[in-house]
Amino acid sequence: MRRYTVEFNRVLILTVALMIAAFALGGIAPAGAKTGRTNSYDPVFRYDGSSVSRVSSTIDKVNLKDLARAKGGSMRLVGGMGEAYSLGGQTSATRISYCFPSYGPRGRTLEVLITGGNSNFREGVSRATFSGGGITVNSTTVVDKTDAIANITINPSAPLGGRDVNVITRSETPAPLRGGLTVIYPSFYFAEGTCRPGFDPYICIQNLGDSNAEVTLTYMKGDGTNAADQLTVAPRSRATVNPRDKLGTGEDVSHDFSTVVQCTNGGYIIAERPMYFNYKGIWTGGHDVIGADFPSPGFGFAEGTCRPGFDTYFCIQNPNGKEAKVKIIYMLGNGQLVDQDLSVPAYSRATVGAKDKLGEGDDDAHDFSAVVESTDMQGIVVERPMYFNYGGGHNYKWTGGSDVMGTMFAAPSTYFAEGTCRPGFDPYICVQNPNVDGPAADVTLTYMKGDGTTATDQVTVAPHSRATVNPKDKLGEGDDTAHDFSTVVQCTNEQPIIAERPMYFNYMGNTNLNWNGGHDVIGAAFPYTIFGFAEGTCRPGFDTYFCIQNPNGSDAQVKITYMQSDGQIVDQDLNVPAHSRATVRAKDKLGEGDDTAHDFSAVVASTNDKEIIVERPMYFNYGGGHNYNWTGGSDVVGY
Repeated sequence: MRRYTVEFNRVLILTVALMIAAFALGGIAPAGAKTGRTNSYDPVFRYDGSSVSRVSSTIDKVNLKDLARAKGGSMRLVGGMGEAYSLGGQTSATRISYCFPSYGPRGRTLEVLITGGNSNFREGVSRATFSGGGITVNSTTVVDKTDAIANITINPSAPLGGRDVNVITRSETPAPLRGGLTVIYPSFYFAEGTCRPGFDPYICIQNLGDSNAEVTLTYMKGDGTNAADQLTVAPRSRATVNPRDKLGTGEDVSHDFSTVVQCTNGGYIIAERPMYFNYKGIWTGGHDVIGADFPSPGFGFAEGTCRPGFDTYFCIQNPNGKEAKVKIIYMLGNGQLVDQDLSVPAYSRATVGAKDKLGEGDDDAHDFSAVVESTDMQGIVVERPMYFNYGGGHNYKWTGGSDVMGTMFAAPSTYFAEGTCRPGFDPYICVQNPNVDGPAADVTLTYMKGDGTTATDQVTVAPHSRATVNPKDKLGEGDDTAHDFSTVVQCTNEQPIIAERPMYFNYMGNTNLNWNGGHDVIGAAFPYTIFGFAEGTCRPGFDTYFCIQNPNGSDAQVKITYMQSDGQIVDQDLNVPAHSRATVRAKDKLGEGDDTAHDFSAVVASTNDKEIIVERPMYFNYGGGHNYNWTGGSDVVGY
């Protein structure tokens, strides 16, 4: 099963914050510059969520201006903002300076990049060690004298907490990196959530295993207090939690919350958080995200706006035991940069309204992308909910909201399974070039249409800026499969980018439904063979779909496995033609009913090993048991 952090042909680019986490005092030299060593180039590493690989290519730009002098070690990592750094210097002490990832869930096998300072790692001789027990080192691969990759298995019953990390080479025993790897429960993190009036949050939990999953939910509230909830999720099934049952309702910060969902008995779960709302009593809709695997020092977002009719927020979770210092970097549509600093208390969350910093205006200067980073290197989780009254230049008055979990990575390519230019749908693709001083990003968009044909478009995105593409400008509008599409967004000059696809709609506007709203996803950075979804329903008032992209040159055979809340399993098979997309409506297979048998989670897998992309859009008229008639939609890329 794909991890949240596994994207782009199993090659992902580390964030700036992760890249410099271990370097409290740092010097910086451009790629190819001398760092007191004979070799003028240091290695580039990329991480795919479970393994680390060395990359032979180099990037010559260095843009982080406020990094101090580095002590020890020499390494090159490509940052989530597109920069490449050579960190180096000479020190007399031999030490371990860096470890990524810094979190490891129980029961997982993963690869960990370990970097030393003034060290002399040797292949076949050096061995990685982790203190505390419960971690088996399967192998240690030395890349060079300062970099090694440890393949480790964390026992399902391994003690939780920090582990000291080291690489020992015969008599050379560096000073370990204290607490460099933290063992955690298999977890999902959500920054956003509220039990204020007008908001109905839920947490859907899928158990993919063959035995019960014992799950704990920890709510970290805006007033700094916590609350916990527990449940058991049956095998190969799903359960739904209503946080309001635990937290109640109130119009104050104590009813805003972030959540950590943890499986405490080693089971394999996926968690989503759908939320339905009547924002300020006028804009109704809903949004949904799959949780982040683990906290990170940095998150990127391609989309954001402070135009009239749009309210953009950042929800920031701090799951740590001490206050987190956070900086939001707004990259405006006119090329300007604006910073905003704040602090988030321990075990708590904070909410930032972008208009409070940027004001409001109907121009490019009030469109933005953003990077949210922890300046004191603590792991945080960041989401960006947006609420809107979308006019589309036609005074549509399509009200709703969308939400995305920020990405920890930028990559030269990204994929979207969903998109349509049918009447009543307005799709956009927002492309962020987070390079601060680097070159413009030359981007090609390839549309793979439902009729098997393709079309391409191009856009150039200036450094530290964003651009917005309207696919209808290329594809036109029509009520047929030729106007359904999936998209590959590729930077042809290899600059790491971030892309999102917001879409506004009046679903079934040609009938009496008129469910209007919008949804948004950050693109998946590579295809994979299997995707999981915790949420899905065929109850009245909900239409759930699966959009499946096949970017390969031959057909993909696909199986959808529906895991219903009553424990039943239903399979559905289909063929997705080469360079095309397919759309599946769940009700066509499962029917409709107002009972738990029509709530489901799902796994969508390629059965002939063709890598695919899968999204799950949902459209709804949410009543909440009160006949609210909150219409809208949500969409997620599978986990």
